This record gives sequence, C-alpha cells and structure tokens, in this order.
Amino acid sequence: MDVYIQGNTFEQADKKYWFLIGLADEGKGQPGSFFFTKDDLKHAVSNTSVSDVSIWIEHGTATKENIGELVYWWVDENDGLYIVARFEVSLRSSALQNWIRDGLYTGISMGYTTQYDDFFFVKQKNIFEISIVHEPFHPACRIKQIVSGQGFLRIKQALENLSKRERAVDVWDLFLNASS
Repeated sequence: MDVYIQGNTFEQADKKYWFLIGLADEGKGQPGSFFFTKDDLKHAVSNTSVSDVSIWIEHGTATKENIGELVYWWVDENDGLYIVARFEVSLRSSALQNWIRDGLYTGISMGYTTQYDDFFFVKQKNIFEISIVHEPFHPACRIKQIVSGQGFLRIKQALENLSKRERAVDVWDLFLNASS
C-alpha cells in the first residue's frame, strides 16, 4: 500500500498531550471539481507544511482559535487523507476530549481555498484548516481514535519510526506495531 506522509515535531519538554487520529477526506472527488481526488490530497500533503494548517472547532464559527496542532498526515490509497492531531492537556482541550468521547463531535472536515478558471475548473486546492465537527460533510470523515495516557508512547514511537523511513510505508502497521 502506498502512503504519502509529512510530519511535524511531536513532543515538547514538560508538556502533556493527547492525540486524535481521524479520516479527514476520502479523496473521491472528480478531477477539476471542488472536491479532492486522492491525487489532490497527495499534492496537498506534499506541498503544505503541517504547521500551516490550523485545528479548529466547527470551522471557527465561534472562534478561529487554533486549539491543537496537526502533527502528521498521510494519504492512504484505499481510505484517503488521515490526520494525527495533538492537543496540549488543558481545561479547554479536556472539555473537547469529553465532547468527542460523549459523541457531540464525531467528524472531521477540511477548510480549503481553491483557484479555478472562468469555467469553474479547479486548478488548485490549498488546505488551511482541519475542523473537529459535529456532522461532517462526508459521512466517512470521522474521528477514529483518541490516544492519551500511555497510548502517547505508542504514537510517539510510531512517529519516530515514520521519520526514519525513506519510502512509502503502511502507516497503520507502524501505529499498531510501534515497538518494531
């Protein structure tokens, strides 16, 4: 399975984090449309730094505060764009984690800009934010897992393993077998 990845730093001293893993886009759009194809997603992952992508709640309808950090993303050939977001443990992020666990927020949605011609053929898409939402536009784009406590070490090890790879890998295998 080909997987395209890009990462960011994932740990800072003296801070505690929890992680969210989810499917942000299936990549089932048609070329030139306003929806992403898998090739569009690969292009976005390759050409956008994760540090340039904000993590918001509901596309910032209440506040455009960046509540987390996109740590890693990759395009799975079968499923689409997966993300790993990191949240510093705080009162606010703990409330968000509880809302997710209680089912208030279950989805992931992307905010992006487009460049298109006079015939509305989309030439380029630029992702600028990923939102945690109550109901995603694409039903399959859901939060898959929250990782906290000792699970943090598993994510940390998986990301370290990813950073050492020079070619496309099966990212899920690295997350499930983080000790390898």
